[in-house]
Amino acid sequence: PSQASQSTMSRSTLDTLEIWKSEFTSAKGKTLSLESDLMTAMADQGVISKRIASSAFFEALVLRGKGLVTVRQDKPYAPITVQAKATLFTAILTE
Repeated sequence: PSQASQSTMSRSTLDTLEIWKSEFTSAKGKTLSLESDLMTAMADQGVISKRIASSAFFEALVLRGKGLVTVRQDKPYAPITVQAKATLFTAILTE
């Protein structure tokens, strides 16, 4: 993504981007579960509140729209998985 598209990200999206970059780096490129991996990383003391769940889902869609991740759900109500694209690690972090 260009610097212009990065500059349109909210503070919340930028915070999520930093957390998820760390999680994907630790996972060494593996696909991660939105709920068990990424929401847990965003949660206070490991408790996934409705606010965290809705925020993580929203941010997954925002980051997908920016071309930074791939989001997949095989069927309704199935787990949602997220995979980092190379652009996630080179994203310019600005408000």
